[in-house]
Amino acid sequence: MKLCKVEKSIGRILKEILIQFVSIMSILKTILVN
Repeated sequence: MKLCKVEKSIGRILKEILIQFVSIMSILKTILVN
């Protein structure tokens, strides 16, 4: 039960990191284009 909760929280953290990474990459792309 605990392991499942840990996996869910890790998945949520990874999703947040992925969203942040994508937004940073798009910002960098616009900077490089300009």
